[in-house]
Amino acid sequence: MTARDRYTPGLLAAIKIARKPLLAYLLFCLIGFLVFATTVLTESHSSEKTAFELLVACVAGIVGVLSGQLLALLRLRVIPLVIAATITLVVGITAMTTTSFHLPETLAISVVFFTFAFPCGLLSLQHRFELLSIFWPSVGWIGAVFTLLNAEHRVVQWQENKLSAWQPLPLAILFGFLVLLLAFLAMKQTVRVELWLALSGTATRRLEKQRELAVLPRKNLFPMLVVVLVLFVFTAVLSPFLFRTGKGERGSKETQTTEPEPDRTPKIDEDAVMRMLEKMKEGARKASYTLWPLLLLAILYRPAKRALLVSHLKAPIIPSPPSERIENLWEYVRIAAEDAGVEPSPSDSVEDLLRRVKDARFVSADLAACAEIYARSRYGFVLRPGDAMAMKKPSLAAARELRRDMTFLQRVRAWWRPLR
Repeated sequence: MTARDRYTPGLLAAIKIARKPLLAYLLFCLIGFLVFATTVLTESHSSEKTAFELLVACVAGIVGVLSGQLLALLRLRVIPLVIAATITLVVGITAMTTTSFHLPETLAISVVFFTFAFPCGLLSLQHRFELLSIFWPSVGWIGAVFTLLNAEHRVVQWQENKLSAWQPLPLAILFGFLVLLLAFLAMKQTVRVELWLALSGTATRRLEKQRELAVLPRKNLFPMLVVVLVLFVFTAVLSPFLFRTGKGERGSKETQTTEPEPDRTPKIDEDAVMRMLEKMKEGARKASYTLWPLLLLAILYRPAKRALLVSHLKAPIIPSPPSERIENLWEYVRIAAEDAGVEPSPSDSVEDLLRRVKDARFVSADLAACAEIYARSRYGFVLRPGDAMAMKKPSLAAARELRRDMTFLQRVRAWWRPLR
């Protein structure tokens, strides 16, 4: 499938297609952090300053989710984004390390929330690594559960009996988490099926089979509720055993001392956050010496690969038969045509490529000569003596002719574009 034939909807069309998982994930995060903020503020009796910092941080997290989803809808490539974000992070942390600049406490906490929420929002609309996006909403939901357990001083009971720590409200939060999680995953799969029905097969079939699918069809609602209940029971039973609590794990039957339990409700410790940022800056400074070569390798990988491939196509590194050298030179001409904006399909015949080039510009005599030699080699006709050498000069000239009207920016982009 070529770029001309590839389905590339605009931003509004992409929002319409992805609206179900987009809204489901956004609702997943919003409810999770609303529950988390409400739990922290009501159970810990935080000051107005702490409440303000927490609310600003949660808003920064939602902004990070929306920013990541916007970039996903624009179909920006993940690897360049990761490289750019890593370079920006290293440069920023290095600059903060070498100077006496310090972020305000509220802004520092918000930056941490945004940094974790942004990649999760980006991955929530991707077709790969989408399960990693569950990390950020899980922070809110699971954080609310642990806040309630600490506020109700259930740690002592947890040490004695793991299952005794559960109360109705934490169980309700866990149930809501599982319901929204499965709803988000179901909507993702629904969008995949809708795209498959809309884009696969012939045009006639696409028009006949194209239809809207309900995210939760009535016939699938009961099985989904059964899955939620099963996961709810297993999670409620097994999750307490995943955390270390102390004496309860060693099987001790000694009576517990009734000492007053310290207040373990989570509070935003600004000093601890700043110390964590200082450690991050120090770690980034030490890692930067080994990170820069890896970043350069990631940035220069495609140009280096292209240079090696193009050099091999023009002059094979190892001795090759004439038919293979002719195929290599024709592939070099195809790469030049793609650089110039012509998008040949892998299944195109020689005539198809010439027609595409003719539609975009004109077919030069050198390109026609290359096509004539390659057609005889490709379709099994007899090769004339010296055809491989005779094709080299017109192929190089045809490539130069195809790239003649390219601007400097187009030539730079050609070096970094993926080669099929």
